[in-house]
Amino acid sequence: MYARMNAGFQKVELKKINAPLVSRPKPKNKLTTEEKQEMLEVIKKEEFADLPPSQIVPKLAD
Repeated sequence: MYARMNAGFQKVELKKINAPLVSRPKPKNKLTTEEKQEMLEVIKKEEFADLPPSQIVPKLAD
């Protein structure tokens, strides 16, 4: 069964990209260290422990 499944797949060879690394500017809306810490403190509260971000944000917006 597995031999038949593998027969349909081709081996793909990954090549390393030789593009130079570019220095990118920091985003203007990047969180500061203090903001990150505050966010982590909020989301680690027991009331948010089992919730995904998609549910935490609306609760905080209320």
